[in-house]
Amino acid sequence: MRTSPKPTGARCGAQTRYLLNNEVKRRTDVVGIFPNPAALLRLATCVLIETHDEWQVAERRYLSEESMAQLTPPAPTAITATNTKPEVIDTDTIRTA
Repeated sequence: MRTSPKPTGARCGAQTRYLLNNEVKRRTDVVGIFPNPAALLRLATCVLIETHDEWQVAERRYLSEESMAQLTPPAPTAITATNTKPEVIDTDTIRTA
């Protein structure tokens, strides 16, 4: 599959779709004619699976781990009680107030 420089900014998704569409078109031109629509769908699916597998093992990822970490909020931390004495409420003071 042909590669190009890593897309950045707003063009990131559009450029990736463009490259994938060109790869599907290139492979369909090699085949020339398909016996039925299912055969074309199988070829396009194989191209996408192959691209996905390449992205999984690639050193440069489409979405880096750092950018994915920014999308997910940090895990909540447990709040521990610092005062171990039970709180005593003076009910006489509340009644007279």
